[in-house]
Amino acid sequence: IEPLDAILSRQRMQLVDWHTRRSAEALIASRHEAGSSMPIFWCFQGPEELAALADALGPEQPLFGVRSGFNIMQYSLHNMDMLADRYAAELDKLRPAGPILVGGNCQGAQIARSIAQALRRRGRAVPLLLLMEESLFRAYDRPVALLFGDRSRLNPYVAGFDHARVFKRSYPAGYSVDLISGAHGEYFGLENVRGLAARIAALAATVARGDPAVPAKQAAG
Repeated sequence: IEPLDAILSRQRMQLVDWHTRRSAEALIASRHEAGSSMPIFWCFQGPEELAALADALGPEQPLFGVRSGFNIMQYSLHNMDMLADRYAAELDKLRPAGPILVGGNCQGAQIARSIAQALRRRGRAVPLLLLMEESLFRAYDRPVALLFGDRSRLNPYVAGFDHARVFKRSYPAGYSVDLISGAHGEYFGLENVRGLAARIAALAATVARGDPAVPAKQAAG
């Protein structure tokens, strides 16, 4: 088992271009912190994704971004949970109260699940977990919104597996599935990011109204 400090040291070397961090030691970058909407905490692959999504969501949407574990660690549950615990602790200091939406894309989706669990262990409300281009579908016992590209190799409707059975087993509190424009790795480009942001904003607005975040008909069965 590798020490967390070694993982964090490599991570901070990858964060030199994440210019909206508060310090060189910080792991979280942010945009639009003064916005009035429920904050979103998202695990990205790179700073350009954070910038693109923040611009598309607009100034009223606080967005906190962290980096996935790409090229800094093995993706064991132990490593993901350790990194997620550190992310949750830092976010707790930045936003010590109130509900938080948690999400992530690609490898970041795997860590987002661990972040949501870590925040909940701290007593924080995470009304919805957004998993974009997830492929492992590890169990999570609260509502989940799944996002896939319509031209993605991970699109569950063309991937050739029994997605309804897998999703119901993995997400017993209910789930939704949305297709967004683009293929894997293209979602933060100008041609696709507005559609992605619109779907995230719609999900966030549903949660903010207190309405069910996922269809009741897709609850565990």
